Amino acid sequence: MNEADKQYILDGKHIPDEYLRDWGYKLLGDLFTANPKTVNLKNKRFLEWALSSSSLESDLSKTAKALRKDNISTAFYPEDHEIHHSKREIHIQGRFLTHFGRSKKPVMSHKTFVLGWQVMPNGLIAIRDLKEILSHKKGT
Repeated sequence: MNEADKQYILDGKHIPDEYLRDWGYKLLGDLFTANPKTVNLKNKRFLEWALSSSSLESDLSKTAKALRKDNISTAFYPEDHEIHHSKREIHIQGRFLTHFGRSKKPVMSHKTFVLGWQVMPNGLIAIRDLKEILSHKKGT
């Protein structure tokens, strides 16, 4: 089924898990699939969905600066998720590929991001916050 064929039943009281999954996958896949030429536009689009963009904007600006400075391209492929309705968060895990300069072979890592949401009075879902869960390896 393609994106245009998907339909969700929203009653204003409950947000279906499938909707939250698709919403989160689309937002983060788009945000983190960037290069020095597209990163500012990607950040701007993401921030349009944010409640308060000040701290998010600061974090995304630092990332954009690093991508441009070191000629880095990234891609994020969501693979799994956990939804925490009580916290209004979705934890999205996936493969994160990083291309440094003109390197043909990307560095692959697995990352988990927490995307917080809030339902607005008009029924729209807004981004409350975004953070990465850093994995701690034994012995470090």
